[in-house]
Amino acid sequence: MHDIMTELRNLQKLGSLAGGRFDQYCGNDFVLPKIVKDKIKDINGCKIEYHRYSAIIETKGNQKGVLCIYMPNQWFYIASYFTDLYNELMKYKKYALLVATKERLKVLDNSPLDEKERQKLYKLDLAEQSKKYLERFITDYKWWAGAKTIDRGDFYVSPILSYARLVNASQSYIADLCAFLAGKEDVAQAIISVAENDNRNDGQEHKIVEPTDEYTELDSRDYAYMAAIKTKPFLILGGFSGTGKSLCVKSLAFATCPCDGELNTSETSPGNYLLVSVKPNWHDATDITGFRSSVNRNYYVTDFMRFLIKAKLHPNVAFFVCLDEMNLAPVEEYFADFLSVIESRKRKKDGTIVTDAIVPASVFNDKDYADDFDIFEKMGLMVSDEATDAKDGKAKAIPYTLDKKRVERTYVQQDIVDELKREGLTIPQNVIIIGTVNMDDTTNSFSRKVIDRAMTFETIVGTFEASYFDSDVTLGYVKKYRKGELFISDEVRATEMIEDGRFSLSDEEKNRIISFINNVNSDLEGTPFKISYRILNETILLYRAKQKIVELMGEEEKQDGVEINTDLNAIFDDILMQKILPRIEGDYEKCDKCLVKLADRAERMEWKQSLEKIEFMINRFGKDQSGFTSFWN
Repeated sequence: MHDIMTELRNLQKLGSLAGGRFDQYCGNDFVLPKIVKDKIKDINGCKIEYHRYSAIIETKGNQKGVLCIYMPNQWFYIASYFTDLYNELMKYKKYALLVATKERLKVLDNSPLDEKERQKLYKLDLAEQSKKYLERFITDYKWWAGAKTIDRGDFYVSPILSYARLVNASQSYIADLCAFLAGKEDVAQAIISVAENDNRNDGQEHKIVEPTDEYTELDSRDYAYMAAIKTKPFLILGGFSGTGKSLCVKSLAFATCPCDGELNTSETSPGNYLLVSVKPNWHDATDITGFRSSVNRNYYVTDFMRFLIKAKLHPNVAFFVCLDEMNLAPVEEYFADFLSVIESRKRKKDGTIVTDAIVPASVFNDKDYADDFDIFEKMGLMVSDEATDAKDGKAKAIPYTLDKKRVERTYVQQDIVDELKREGLTIPQNVIIIGTVNMDDTTNSFSRKVIDRAMTFETIVGTFEASYFDSDVTLGYVKKYRKGELFISDEVRATEMIEDGRFSLSDEEKNRIISFINNVNSDLEGTPFKISYRILNETILLYRAKQKIVELMGEEEKQDGVEINTDLNAIFDDILMQKILPRIEGDYEKCDKCLVKLADRAERMEWKQSLEKIEFMINRFGKDQSGFTSFWN
């Protein structure tokens, strides 16, 4: 009796999906995990010598002696990634040999099966669709990117290299390495986990970058960002290219990064900073919140997901995500999940702020994922030396690499694992999302739904002066880093905050705030730009945030020499600039009347920054009043 399968997967789809997702691999250097070096002393009888970022394979050579293959560690990752495709190809070959002889397999490409072969095919214990796949595998090599005949021992080389988009002549050994690793699932998955997981499990000590003696001086614009972030941890920085938007986000991360050895391990990027470069082809959330692969049933874990876990491990540190060129793709499509989650923020009785799950708990309870690889390890959580024996439920020092059916893993950060299983992956309170945008004809415009959920700033470069050559902006770690609480948002709803006594407003202040909202809405009457409860709420939160920052200011903040204007009238000016004016765009008929009314009010109330912007927006219509206006330069 032949041990035959009942199902075969679509090879073309399998290869295309694997290749498409593999294209996301950036190719960074990484150190191979210890399990590789412990378990692989040779490859098919060829000695292997490991270096930090590469390995040397000593082949058996020829009459001239030993020949060496100098192999970067990336080859191990590529080979591991395509082991699933290799295994499926070998299954197909197994069934192909039950249908036709080796000699016939040499000539059947672009030729039909004969009657005898078709009868053998129909008798196989396979699903009907699987039989169709098998027949196509034998008779149509283009379907699975085959180049060498199926009878050959190396027939798998071409499809693997094709779907990985590799040059055959220089990188064909990757396919052989793939075949070698195909039977070593634990090793292959460990390689993938390390390559995609910031090399957390390489067993190497990271070099700590020494901080400077100086502190990072923050200017008035930095304090404006600080107050806005403390109000709501989602900012949009707009302006034309080259104004330093991304640099500003990284600068804030460096200024707030502790130099305790855990987060200051990179010269160029602090551990509390993540750059996400938005791609024009993003139309869903999978590149941010991950997805279940139809190739190997794994859950594809993203850098963003791992960053959220890291933030949970350091709750008192501000963590910055820079969505670089955020509007290269439609924000409402790829970032819809976050836009919803940011509105679900809720303050618990203990003062922490929680959100709905951005990745559901079902992902972390699905045994299918654990069968292929450990999703918790891939997210940066470390396996404990002790594991739970399923027989008696007691923790014992059992190597976690043993039979997964017998051993349930435990983790150093077991509390976070339990939280993920119970609540899913939520947005930690200390995570700040800052999107940088270039407003030109190459990008997508923002809907009011996005603008309403963010605090908005415009970055403008003023006149250049000779003093430019005397200054040099350098980014780095500092011993006197800024406290996370200066930036971390700790309130969600103004009414709840006031009712619980954490902040109070006088009757006069309440009346002024209500009058501000009502007056602005009166100016916006007859337009789609009228404001609602959300802006009322955030007006109060910004008022409180500025006062809280003054309260929290330490020696370093006082040395910055920035005066924080906590006057309520200044708050109105800020809200008009950050929340209301960015919503207004359109032609003369749609926008002129409300802008003129707002300009008159801004002049009377001495809202200087808002008045300047409103006058700019009005002037954009042109003398013939035929133009289009918006907040953005």
